[in-house]
Amino acid sequence: MEFLSYSKGLIIGVIFLLSSCCISMPKYQQTKLLSPPISLENSLEESLDTDFFAVGDWPPPNWWIMFESDDLNALIENALVQNPSLKEAESRIETALQIAKKARSKLFPWIFFKVTDQWEHLSKNGLYRAFNPLLPLNSNLIDIDFTLNYDIDFWGKFHNLFYAALGRKKAQEAEAAEVAIVIAASLTRAFFALKTNLIKKMLYAELYEVLSATFALQNQLKQSALLSVLPSLFTQENLGEIQKIIEGLDAEIAGNKHLINVLAGFGPDTPLEIDVSLSPLPERLCLPCDLSANLLSRRPDLMALIWQAKALAHDVGAAIADFYPDVNLSALIGVESLRVAHLFDLGSVTGLVKPALRLPIFTAGDIEANVDATKSEFYTAIFAYNQRLLTSAQEVADALSIGKSVFQQKQEQQVILESVESRVALIQMRKTSGLDNAFDLYLVLQDLIQKKIEDVELTYMQYVVSVQLIEALGGGFFADQIPLSKEGSCNE
Repeated sequence: MEFLSYSKGLIIGVIFLLSSCCISMPKYQQTKLLSPPISLENSLEESLDTDFFAVGDWPPPNWWIMFESDDLNALIENALVQNPSLKEAESRIETALQIAKKARSKLFPWIFFKVTDQWEHLSKNGLYRAFNPLLPLNSNLIDIDFTLNYDIDFWGKFHNLFYAALGRKKAQEAEAAEVAIVIAASLTRAFFALKTNLIKKMLYAELYEVLSATFALQNQLKQSALLSVLPSLFTQENLGEIQKIIEGLDAEIAGNKHLINVLAGFGPDTPLEIDVSLSPLPERLCLPCDLSANLLSRRPDLMALIWQAKALAHDVGAAIADFYPDVNLSALIGVESLRVAHLFDLGSVTGLVKPALRLPIFTAGDIEANVDATKSEFYTAIFAYNQRLLTSAQEVADALSIGKSVFQQKQEQQVILESVESRVALIQMRKTSGLDNAFDLYLVLQDLIQKKIEDVELTYMQYVVSVQLIEALGGGFFADQIPLSKEGSCNE
């Protein structure tokens, strides 16, 4: 009896002595393969040396208001509420939250309440009656008890599993933010693509009218034997080509409307009426001066990968804990009686305390393989993050390079357009004075309309590259915690 009492005391003492232990993946192993922040200083300096960029803040969460379009604002606001893809991402967050709550439950004792009412008829010649002849043949055993079961988390296994689940929830939140940014950016591009195509259709219709007037005048001169048939045939071919372009634009416009409606959470055939105009962009796009240092915290796709890697680091800690003893405590207290009248008597009380210790001796390499496999998953996640970091920096650098080119082309196109407009005005004056004929005017009008079409396309490219840069800069996302760049422990 003294030995049993000593053993019980030893087990309880070990429980309280080691309850603060925590096995985790060492910090240096978590961070040793992480790529350092990638410098974008050269691209930033080169961009700020131009007239198209200025030092400013990171994009705000509602960055689309910079385009000053009430129609676009309403569509994006509706998309962020009704888009099924975003709802799906939000549902994944809720799933991850409940999984984390489930993992947290293992940190606490589980208590159950049980009531049983057992009716039994014993064999007169059976074992129980042989040793207990006074035991009634018919019995009604009533049992009411509370049971407790507690896996004591000496080595932080359940803590690690809980924090891994929290990390996956954080990753889902970052992925949901990425989905929202992609939806808003895609809708913005589709919105301005629709406007651009509507304007181009109008301009091609004007070009068709000019060519039609040219064709009519050529036919008149041909009938008077003042012009050969070749110019009219060439003009007729151009009219056919323009008609094909207009028909192609009609198909693109329909596709733009379908995409906008679906992204906004509507049916594709929902009527969509918008103003046919392109408002000018701000003269300069803002670039944050801390671009290289804070790109990670501003990119939800990067943060999702970091949180996934951190979750796997906790999984490694949980896997390592399987090497150590598992201590379980079970307890029971209740009442048991064959008679209801005596059920709550002091003599009917029953109880049990059952500590248990389980130590792995030989598992044929199962635990080692599980640890190594989990570490491999962690390093795979780190390598995926490193690659995504490179891609993210490339996206920023590409957006800056393309932005400089597009804004420069737009500036030069504006000069060309003003020159052609001046030429049109001069030829109109010369035609009025009889110095030029209608053909000269029609020819320069065609050139003017073509230059307007090029100008509209460049304006659209300005919108596209602006949205591309906003996406590359994180679309207004901000993370105030980066787990693998801070000092922490197993309960981080």
